[in-house]
Amino acid sequence: MREVRAGRLSRGWSIVPAEWVGYFDFDGHGAPWHYPRTREVPGSRFSVGVFQWVRTADGKHVKRGPVLVRISGPVTEEEEVVRMAAQVCFQLEAGTYAGRRSVAVRERGAK
Repeated sequence: MREVRAGRLSRGWSIVPAEWVGYFDFDGHGAPWHYPRTREVPGSRFSVGVFQWVRTADGKHVKRGPVLVRISGPVTEEEEVVRMAAQVCFQLEAGTYAGRRSVAVRERGAK
């Protein structure tokens, strides 16, 4: 099993290494690590998409594939959303993911 790096694989990388082809990763542009001010707005929600790194058509570069699983939740549960996204990545790599295409994380204490 691979280790979880900062935000899985790609956070902070501008050039993706070729050895990442086939790995699953996640990212989200509404995520608090992209927009820290969302933490200040009560009731804010965000989502992350889990995708697989694939080769470009010319085979020279690596790019993100389509989002396979979308995980959403309140900003107050950022750690749980990230934990769940990393878990989904590991399960997809192992071929054992049997969950839904869209997963919602509930706020602690919410019904």
